[in-house]
Amino acid sequence: MKGLGQQNHVEQGVRLPLRPGRRPPPLIDHPSELPLRVHALTRCPTRLQDPGLGGVRFSAQQAIAPGTLVELSTLLNGERIALRGVIVAWTRQGPEIQLEMAFLDPQAAFEGRMLEQACHIEAYRLRTAARGRSITLEEAAREWITHHSAAFPAPGWVS
Repeated sequence: MKGLGQQNHVEQGVRLPLRPGRRPPPLIDHPSELPLRVHALTRCPTRLQDPGLGGVRFSAQQAIAPGTLVELSTLLNGERIALRGVIVAWTRQGPEIQLEMAFLDPQAAFEGRMLEQACHIEAYRLRTAARGRSITLEEAAREWITHHSAAFPAPGWVS
């Protein structure tokens, strides 16, 4: 049996409290093929009004306190893209830390969901190339939409 300090130990960080009757945000898992840079900006000056707008779950080097405003950035097709939101929770399982970031408003949720779909399409293209099949970004987009878009988390305002 493994002890608490070994790989199967799960440690839950603090989660921002939800208002009564609210569900946690629907989260999009960011693809590991496109590493994210996480920049903590400040403690969020206002309470998250609607966590149901959705957010992103991603791996990080260290935990960040819930309530911290962050900017996530990555390179996509040679361009830097960035998302802002507030950390709502973190989980550690062995050496891996997963952070959950909620979008701050409907516009950020819309843009974040579109950017994350673009990241998933690029990750699909990279995985396909690693298996020996080179496809264009347009071909990857068509294939990903056909096979995977139905399973992509819907924004919270639709569910």
